[in-house]
Amino acid sequence: MKKMYIAEALREAIREEMQRDETVFCIGEDIGIEHKLLYGSIDIPLVIHGGTGFPKKAVKKCIRLGVAKFNVGTILKQVYYRGIKDSVRRIGNNLAVQEIVGSRKKGDFTYLAKQNVKEKVKEFLQLYDSAGKSPAKVFLRKK
Repeated sequence: MKKMYIAEALREAIREEMQRDETVFCIGEDIGIEHKLLYGSIDIPLVIHGGTGFPKKAVKKCIRLGVAKFNVGTILKQVYYRGIKDSVRRIGNNLAVQEIVGSRKKGDFTYLAKQNVKEKVKEFLQLYDSAGKSPAKVFLRKK
């Protein structure tokens, strides 16, 4: 096995995989340049990985150019964790476990975390101009 830098190994592996399977393609950090070449020549949606730090001003243009998904898991995990941390701090030594673990009430330590995620998702839906546009029908369980 020849010695190579990690970047070289990654490039070689990606090149081999793209040759093996024509449905696999890769766009690097210079997505603006590469995307102009791809736009209109492929009929699959594009995805922004690392959407958590993606500039808000660039979102609408990317959507116009064919980006269909922004991966934002990191920020959702961060706001969830922040909610857990704040809840635990608020609870302190009040260990009424029936109320704070699994009750699904405001006193539950996950309540604030879930609310934080819900608000962040609403923010993203507005940013991506997706609020109220889901084609899926939502079925709710009766309690």
